[in-house]
Amino acid sequence: MISINLFGKFSIQGADGTPIPLAGAKTQGLVAYLALNTEMPPSRDRLMALFWGDRFTDQARQSLRQAIAKLRRTLGQDGQDVLLAEHDRIGLNPELVRVDVDQFTQLANAGTPEAAEQAVQLLDGPLLDGFYGQQADFEDWIASERQRFATLSLDVLERAADKALREGRTSEALDLARRMVAIDPLRDASQIVLI
Repeated sequence: MISINLFGKFSIQGADGTPIPLAGAKTQGLVAYLALNTEMPPSRDRLMALFWGDRFTDQARQSLRQAIAKLRRTLGQDGQDVLLAEHDRIGLNPELVRVDVDQFTQLANAGTPEAAEQAVQLLDGPLLDGFYGQQADFEDWIASERQRFATLSLDVLERAADKALREGRTSEALDLARRMVAIDPLRDASQIVLI
């Protein structure tokens, strides 16, 4: 199973943990977009607008085809296709790909302090840290996704910090509070834990 990590620096690992290099900002952006949309695979038109919106339609379509072919060659697993193409939609095969953001979201939505502690372990940094240089539509999309995951991260960190405080692990609670302050310095909950 391929692992795609979107928290912190973007990375892909094969089933054995070996990094899979993926050249090109647009190709990496395409994988990141597909990984953040596993439940609702995007249409080809949406992908063309996000990554090749500055080109004529035929050029954009050809560029998307080339990118998909490159990804199939690079990410193929034992003859199985990691990319699924169904009608007009392109997505990642959930049986062959694990995405850290999906795991994080499931744990965050579980709502328990134990799940929050597990979710914190997945937070290696901001979503797609250092990821820039795409089309304006992509930049708008990634900004909104970063904000969404920052909010979710704050909730998870707060629950984990509360649990650590209740269990007398003050040093750990302080570390979690500092992480909350780094995300949002004005959030009351993180300041309360620090005090």
